[in-house]
Amino acid sequence: MKKILSICLSLIILAGVGYRVYKLFGGGDEGQKAMDLYNSGHYVEARAAFLKLANDGNSGAAFNLGLMNEKGEGGPADYAQAAQWYRKAADGGDKDAMFDLGQLYDKGQGVTKSDTDAFNWYQKAANHDLASAKVNLGVMYANGQGITQNMVEAQKWFILAGDAGAKNRDILSKSLTPDQIAQAQQSAKNWKPSN
Repeated sequence: MKKILSICLSLIILAGVGYRVYKLFGGGDEGQKAMDLYNSGHYVEARAAFLKLANDGNSGAAFNLGLMNEKGEGGPADYAQAAQWYRKAADGGDKDAMFDLGQLYDKGQGVTKSDTDAFNWYQKAANHDLASAKVNLGVMYANGQGITQNMVEAQKWFILAGDAGAKNRDILSKSLTPDQIAQAQQSAKNWKPSN
């Protein structure tokens, strides 16, 4: 079982790679201008434009500021600022920001490392049907990280993650009984996102 858990743990950092894109929800001409500035490499100006939009309640702009602060675009990398902007975007319902905030808590970047907080943010993102968050929840259940260890629950989340959770699902299924697999499948079948 220890081998399975270490394999799953190594995947938690990789689960979010590749989906992180800049986005805009509304914002009209100002929003388009901010995106154009960003896409043309004018990061300082883009950051200022996103800041205005985010302060007006645009969660996409807040998410973009989180990414820019995390990556050091338009200024120095600042994980604490990234966490603040991700939280604002997450409070506005942005599932990617919920996931990224979970990642920061998981790694202890810009916030105090907390498995419980990481779990809670991944749970919120998973409830908005984000596959990478489902994988991370499965890993956390498999490892007893931020939650009591529960292999059936881990398998459920790997099933729910679809292709993103297939590798972990296949690895874990080798250590589960047929009854446990059936229980995880039934639980996954009954699950509904709770946006």
